[in-house]
Amino acid sequence: MKALLLQNLVLCNEPLWFLLTLFCVINIANFALKKIHPIVLSLVCMCFGYGIYLMQNEYIPDVIANTATRLCFFSIGYYDHGKEDSFKSIILYFIVFVIVLCILKSPFVDMRINQCLIDRTGFDYLLWFPACYIGIKVLNNVCKWLTRIFSFPILSFVGRNAMKFYVTHYIIFYFLGYVLSRGFGVANGNKLWWLTFICGLVMLTMFGGCFKIREKEGV
Repeated sequence: MKALLLQNLVLCNEPLWFLLTLFCVINIANFALKKIHPIVLSLVCMCFGYGIYLMQNEYIPDVIANTATRLCFFSIGYYDHGKEDSFKSIILYFIVFVIVLCILKSPFVDMRINQCLIDRTGFDYLLWFPACYIGIKVLNNVCKWLTRIFSFPILSFVGRNAMKFYVTHYIIFYFLGYVLSRGFGVANGNKLWWLTFICGLVMLTMFGGCFKIREKEGV
C-alpha cells in the first residue's frame, strides 16, 4: 500500500504507474487548458516539478511530481498540435539535438520518481525539459519523413495498440527472465538481457497477431 500511495507503484506490474498519472494529466488538462495558455501552463508545471525535485522529500507522493512533468509536455504537445515545421526548423532542431546529446551530455531523469540521475550542475534537471522537447521534435519529423517514403504496417499496428502492449510487456519480460535464468541457467547479465528482449519481442508479436485477428473478427 505504501508503494502504491507514495511511489505510485504497482509491484506486480511496475509500468502501470503511468495509468494513474495519465488519468490525472488528462483531467487536469481538460480544465486548465481552458483557462491558461499552454506555454504558461507548461512553464508552471516545469517549475513545480523542479521545486519538488529540490525538496527531496520522500513523503511527497511521486504522482504529484510526475503528473506535473507530464502535464508540462502534454501542454507543449497541445500547443504544437497540427503545426508543420519548416525544413530550416527541422535542420535547426537536429543541430541543437546533436549539441545537447553529444556535447552537453543531456541529463537523464527518471520521470516516475522525478529524479535527475546525473546532475552535474544542479540545473541539469531544467536542461532535461528542452532537451526532451527538441528530441521529440527531431524524432517526430524523422518519422514523418520516413512514412512518406516507406510503409511500416507493423509499427502502425503497434502504435494503434500501444496501450495493450504497454500493460502486458512487463509481465512477459519478467516471466521470460525468470524462466531463462532459473530454468535454463542463463546467468550472464548481457546475455540474459538480450535473450529476454528477443524472446519478448517474439511473444509480443504473437500477442499482436492475436489482437489483430480479434480486431478483424470484431471481438
